Amino acid sequence: IKTLQNEIEHLRNENNEQSQIMSQLQLELNERKRQYEQRLEEQIKHLDNAFISQQEKILAELSEKDSRIADLEMDRTSSGASNRVNTIEKLNTEKQQLHNQLKELTEIRMKIIQDHMASKQEYDDKEKLVSFSPILDMPRIAILHPDLGIGGAERLIVDIGLALKSHRHDVDIYTNFHDRQRCFDETRNGQLSVFVACSWFPRNIFGRFHALCAYIRFILLAIYVVYIESKHKHYDVFVCDQISACIPVLKRTERPILFYCHYPDQLLAKRESIAKKIYRWPIDVFEVYTTCLADCILVNSAYTKSIFEKYISSKIPVDILYPTIPDRLLSSFSNENERAINFLSINRFERKKDLSLALHSFAYLRKLLNSNSKPIHLHIIGGYDERLRENVEYYQELVELANQLNIDSSLITFVRSFSDEQKCEYLSKAHCILYTPRFEHFGIVPLEAMQAGRPVIATSTGGPLETIIDNQTGFLCDEPLIETFAQRMKKFIDNENLSKQMGEQGKTHVNEKFSFKPFAKKLNEHINEILIRHNNTKNTSLLLFIFAFCFILLLAILFKIII
Repeated sequence: IKTLQNEIEHLRNENNEQSQIMSQLQLELNERKRQYEQRLEEQIKHLDNAFISQQEKILAELSEKDSRIADLEMDRTSSGASNRVNTIEKLNTEKQQLHNQLKELTEIRMKIIQDHMASKQEYDDKEKLVSFSPILDMPRIAILHPDLGIGGAERLIVDIGLALKSHRHDVDIYTNFHDRQRCFDETRNGQLSVFVACSWFPRNIFGRFHALCAYIRFILLAIYVVYIESKHKHYDVFVCDQISACIPVLKRTERPILFYCHYPDQLLAKRESIAKKIYRWPIDVFEVYTTCLADCILVNSAYTKSIFEKYISSKIPVDILYPTIPDRLLSSFSNENERAINFLSINRFERKKDLSLALHSFAYLRKLLNSNSKPIHLHIIGGYDERLRENVEYYQELVELANQLNIDSSLITFVRSFSDEQKCEYLSKAHCILYTPRFEHFGIVPLEAMQAGRPVIATSTGGPLETIIDNQTGFLCDEPLIETFAQRMKKFIDNENLSKQMGEQGKTHVNEKFSFKPFAKKLNEHINEILIRHNNTKNTSLLLFIFAFCFILLLAILFKIII
């Protein structure tokens, strides 16, 4: 028995040594990958800055020419009328040349980004041939999110939870607010465990201080998780997003923290007055400080990464984890029997989503059509929360704008909030999706549309540059946006097969680049990496403590001998 016990102990030691070697090799592999990606990112960032600078210069020239044209058109004096007409024509010609330059510049920039992503994909494919994961006990993970409603950020949190569970992790989600009547099905049907706490704290104070209240609510939620829930659940990793204010509280547990940045909060706030600037300054400083406390930082796109690195100087490498789409949206529906050509906009009722662009483009499209054209219809569906004043006000503004543009109620449908089944139903009817936000950080709607086999029209800014392939899976539009959107929409009326052709290409593109399994695999690798790094740090700290203790003990013995 003693011999067997010795052999068992020997095997255990060998197994521990092999696990440590595997862990070290995994860290070295990840470090080499990080250095390779960092070199690529530096090259793309240098080129991107040059392109952005040139783009801003062209836009400034366009704005200047627009102002000159407007001034000339306002001049109603008879003297020099022919010269004014010639000047306006010349300015319009120069404007067209600038638009062509801008389009050519955007195409070159897109090609560089696509080549960059292809290089990263090639590296990932090679890594699969030699990759391995060290065997770890499945950790328990707590995810913290401010308000778990319906939106792109909320969809991502749900997908993170599902991805971690697919790798057999134990996952709990904590939030300040969760309405079971207005949420994703996975948070309602028991697939994910959702806990609500500290919802009693107000969202604002007399209609003001929204950011401050959001920070306090989230800090209170973190206190609840750390000092109440963690006592009997013992979490191994914390994942949080949107607001980094909770990180100092979570650090009290001495557990690793993964922070997912959708976009720096300081850049989302408007500063119209000196008082607002003074109010935001400590919040912005606190955001930068707390974000840098995370053990791992992920962002949703190369565009967000470039903005993040510009405004938040973090010593921790920032990696890109593109959002994904749940497999249940893969079904493709037929719209061939629809009486009208249906255009669909899916977005929250917020001014930054620029839903008015869809209305203006639809109204302009009607002017381009003749009486023999097939009927058209616009569906605007979006997340709507009656507790949020902006949602209520902006919805009324859009309804009034539709009336001002003489868009009859029979041609447009507004839907405030919707279920997943309703979203699939509207996608099934649509021939094209209109995605109107400018400089969107990533944008989950284009992925949902393409996975359902629907082409997308979007602005050639921000996230869509990384998700939509122009003239293949949809159209990326430059200024003037209203006219360009309308002209691209008309293509689907002139060629009814175009929706199906582009939709099939979009579906293939999304399944190859943004499917759930690669997303879950990469997320799991990040969780394992920070756990390994955390365990190695603990072991190093223990060794240092033992070494210091032995050193002090040795000094004490020598001192006693000398005496």
